[in-house]
Amino acid sequence: MSLFVDWAGGEGRTPLKLRPLRPTAHYIMFFLILTIVTTMSQTEASQAEAELYRTLMKNYSAIVRPVRNPNKVLTVSMKVFLQQILNVDEQDQVIEVNAWLKY
Repeated sequence: MSLFVDWAGGEGRTPLKLRPLRPTAHYIMFFLILTIVTTMSQTEASQAEAELYRTLMKNYSAIVRPVRNPNKVLTVSMKVFLQQILNVDEQDQVIEVNAWLKY
C-alpha cells in the first residue's frame, strides 16, 4: 500500500500524518516523476554534447585540407541518385529535385 505524506500542522499535533493514495494519484505521481527524470537527463545530454562540440572544434580551420602530405591530391568521391524532379522554372532556370547523396 502506498502512503502519501500530508502536513497536518498546528500546535500539539503530529506534524505529519500518512494517508493512502487514491489510484489516480498513482498515475499523476508516476507521470510527474517520469517527466522530471526525462527532463533532467535531456539537459545533461545537451550540456555534454555542447562541451564535446566545443572540444572537437576548438582548433578547427576550414582552410586546412585533411591530408597527411599537402602536396598530394585529395580525391573525394560522391554519387547523386536522382529520385524525382519536383519543379522546373524555365524563366529563372531553376530545377528542384529530390535526390540521395552517397559519399
